[in-house]
Amino acid sequence: SQLAKQKPTDPYKFIADAMAQKNGGAPGAKVTKVEKPEKKAEAKAAPKAAAKAEAAPAAAPAGAVNTAEVEKVGTELRALKEKLKQEGKSGKEVNSSPEVQALVARLTELKSGAPGSPKAESKAEAKGKAKKEKAPKPEAEGTVEKTKQQAKGGGLVNKKADNVPEWYAEVIGKGQLIEKYPVKGCFILRPWAYKLWEQIQGWLDKNIKEIGVENCYFPMFIPKCYMEKESDHLEDFAPELAMVTKFGNEEIDEPVAIRPTSETAMYAAYSDWVQSHRDLPIKLNQWCSVVRWEVKQTTPFLRTREFLWQEGHTAF
Repeated sequence: SQLAKQKPTDPYKFIADAMAQKNGGAPGAKVTKVEKPEKKAEAKAAPKAAAKAEAAPAAAPAGAVNTAEVEKVGTELRALKEKLKQEGKSGKEVNSSPEVQALVARLTELKSGAPGSPKAESKAEAKGKAKKEKAPKPEAEGTVEKTKQQAKGGGLVNKKADNVPEWYAEVIGKGQLIEKYPVKGCFILRPWAYKLWEQIQGWLDKNIKEIGVENCYFPMFIPKCYMEKESDHLEDFAPELAMVTKFGNEEIDEPVAIRPTSETAMYAAYSDWVQSHRDLPIKLNQWCSVVRWEVKQTTPFLRTREFLWQEGHTAF
């Protein structure tokens, strides 16, 4: 117990007293820890540096792709191409347009992460100027007007939703069904189109023969007197009748019509053939072409001046 009373309250007090005496202070004085000046400066600078780092945005690494700019230029490019197509330009013409080439070059640079290349831009501008300076070739007079179409083998230029007549003309032209002809309203039926006609003709001919119909052929020239007999019937065809009035330099005594339909010619013959009920029925069909001089707008397969058809005429 006596040893316990002699035990100091703070066993390390003597160390503190020694340090105080060394620093010129009184024993028992409180020792304050002195920090080095460099550490204080570092401690003050640390929060400031952290604040600056938070305020400043992270810099994009070199070669990074600017997604927003790429999307913006891509949208501009698509809109420009669509506009040029609506103006009737072909795909080749659209792609070779200086504006399109400039945007394509810019888009390529953005995707690669490289800055704009003035050399590439100057090339595109020079190409555009050369095309503008090149004068268009004058079209020869008297040539058949052709529908504006893309180069052979290309896709469709016109959209059905935008312009049905232009789209239809382009489809049958590029589908090698129809070719234009110098006579207005007349068209060349190319092999694929004529094969379609042969398929229709073959199927119908087989079926009508099974019910006793026979084929025949009447001349394409119809005398004017026949036309006058059936004037009421042919009143609708009058504005479309094509008449032959001359051969060479001489006038024809009686003008003849080029067949718009064959009723007048066929029924005139029927009246001679039918003498009694024993001559009935007559069931005849003919495959031929007819001419109606349409003055309205003509459209291949729908409204033309000459077209293939079949006409069946019977008597019972």
